[in-house]
Amino acid sequence: MIQQFWDAADYIEIVGQDGMQKLMAYNAAHLAGRYAFDAQPDSQLTIDNASKMKHFEDFVNFLAKSGWLNLGAVGQEWANLMGYGGKGFLQQPQPPPPPEPPPVGVNVALKAEDLVYPEVRLLLKSRGVDLTMIPPDPALLNRAAAEAAKHAAPDGAMPEADKMSKHKGDETGQQGGAPPMAPAQPQAAAMPPPPARPQ
Repeated sequence: MIQQFWDAADYIEIVGQDGMQKLMAYNAAHLAGRYAFDAQPDSQLTIDNASKMKHFEDFVNFLAKSGWLNLGAVGQEWANLMGYGGKGFLQQPQPPPPPEPPPVGVNVALKAEDLVYPEVRLLLKSRGVDLTMIPPDPALLNRAAAEAAKHAAPDGAMPEADKMSKHKGDETGQQGGAPPMAPAQPQAAAMPPPPARPQ
């Protein structure tokens, strides 16, 4: 538009080949040629850097969940607006570390009576169960000791034999605690004597 409607002459200071400075007049005819230009709305308004950053932030937030944003380009433009462009602050994202293997789990079924054994308490402590503030119940200790003594035979003693039972003897025909008897074999029927022969 300046080239089309400019009808006045202007002057520009130039330096000649001899190094001397001088003024040279020019007008629209000296600017003849083919030019391309872009028109941007509100380009005549002066926008400060803070306003540019706010507009760019709103633009990024608007498209953040769309999947269409190139994060590398967004980071570069943001660095340019902040004045850090071209200083090597940005890099390709590093791959995430491999996941840690899951811990090995061991399932153990315990009863309350088992807490009297040091090995059980040590196992629970290694699994994060603190029993130092929970002393075992004396009644529980006595019960566990009685249960252990019931199944333990004294030194050098023979295991207790089964008690004799009259009913058991009537059913089996033998005394309790004795080794089983072999079943009785059926006896063959007696043959009658042959008749006497006549003389």
